[in-house]
Amino acid sequence: MDGRRPSLPGRRASPPTDATRSCTILPVDLSKLRRLDLNLLVALEALLEERAVTRAGRRIHLSQPAMSSALARLREIFEDPLLEREGNRYRLTPLARRIAGPLEEILTSVEGTLKLREGFDPLSTNQRFLITTADDVMYLLASPILQRLSARAPTARLHLARADARMGRQLSSQRVDLVIAPLGALEGFPSEILLEDRWVCAVWSGHPDVEETLSREQLIAMPHASFALGRDGHSVAHRLLGDYTDKLDVRLSSESALVLPELLRDTRMLAILPRRVGLALQERAALRLLELPVSTPDINLVMWWNAAKAAEPAQVWLREQVAEAARAIG
Repeated sequence: MDGRRPSLPGRRASPPTDATRSCTILPVDLSKLRRLDLNLLVALEALLEERAVTRAGRRIHLSQPAMSSALARLREIFEDPLLEREGNRYRLTPLARRIAGPLEEILTSVEGTLKLREGFDPLSTNQRFLITTADDVMYLLASPILQRLSARAPTARLHLARADARMGRQLSSQRVDLVIAPLGALEGFPSEILLEDRWVCAVWSGHPDVEETLSREQLIAMPHASFALGRDGHSVAHRLLGDYTDKLDVRLSSESALVLPELLRDTRMLAILPRRVGLALQERAALRLLELPVSTPDINLVMWWNAAKAAEPAQVWLREQVAEAARAIG
């Protein structure tokens, strides 16, 4: 166990499905519920994910005969094979695929209930906290967050995952504790604004065509290096300069907002960056920061969490540490 969720043996987060976000009821007769204990549900989850009796048993520390017996009981209860052989492998039956999402919800709910009964002591916890955010935000916040965890929860562990299009699904399925991203990136989750920022223009400090100010004509005509999430994602430049989209020349798109400033060196490209990121990298990347000659919306960096975990003492504590770290950098 990584300490992130309470100890239902062998559990690990499964990939979110459409069913995970619904409240479908498991197709079991009420008269059979007394035969379906919690250990059997854990075995069912392992079987559905591993699709192999031996691997599923190894995962939850059951022998192969014991796991085979559990599968036989589950088949009887659900009146369905659940796993069917296909060549040298097993595949899930249609019913098994329908079960996977609601089963994840049920076991996660049980774990959350158990968690509420546990006390949380930062000084003794070995809990692993998972935060998803962009790499430039990691650069700004990781150090102050880690400083607080090191001083106040010395045996806790922190994992920073790079944000991508799956972050909403990961938060819904409680595979991550927090998502930190610009306002508007997610909807439907509790949130708190951590930092406010604004956009600036960055060029290489030795850029031969740019002096102390940048005109609107230069902004549109110069080649851009821009952050864009995913192969077909719209770049920051296109989103912020929508009125001039047809005229923009985006020469370089990068999924790393942190690497982008480094790539401006010895080029004639410009990049639109959050001011805090530009200031943090100005010396290292040899940047010149300039005010944008057009109006752009402010940046609000937001922390999101799952409402189902909001009251857990460890989660409350984690959010307090992250908010305090954000305040520390102004």
